Amino acid sequence: MFKKKFVPFAFIIGISLSVFLLGCGTNETSEDISKKVEEGVTKTGETASDLVKKITDSTMDYNSDDLKKDVESKGYIPKEVEEGGKSYFSAENNDFIINGETFSVYQYNAEDNTKLEDDLRSVTDNGMKINDTNVNWKTAPHIYKKGRVVVIYDGDNEIALTEAKEILGNPVLG
Repeated sequence: MFKKKFVPFAFIIGISLSVFLLGCGTNETSEDISKKVEEGVTKTGETASDLVKKITDSTMDYNSDDLKKDVESKGYIPKEVEEGGKSYFSAENNDFIINGETFSVYQYNAEDNTKLEDDLRSVTDNGMKINDTNVNWKTAPHIYKKGRVVVIYDGDNEIALTEAKEILGNPVLG
């Protein structure tokens, strides 16, 4: 009886030790580590550029006035927050409360398409870093782009997400 219980236990311990000891014998040089860091930086850059690839509306016609009209046509009254949150992009932002949820709205000038795309490329780590600034969101951020407007919604309210998608299209992040 003792032998029946001991053999599987010894087998599991033996395999665990083998795996552990194999992992301890790495001979990575500082050059190998530098390559891995460089690969990570490249991968992060690719993730950010993928955000720009998700943009389906490349026009710069749609603006914050159009957004306000679309929100009002859905029966909501956007209320501007006097002291908006920090601007993470190169454009100024205005924060609005719509149906109890806060949305940050960034409007770029009609000729600032490159600046807008550069700002979206700066978004890394699934939105946790924007323009080299660490961001602490309440939930995973949802970033939308339509025309020359970028909207960030830091929430998970299903109604707000559905309405934002109907007005702004699919999010580029979130």
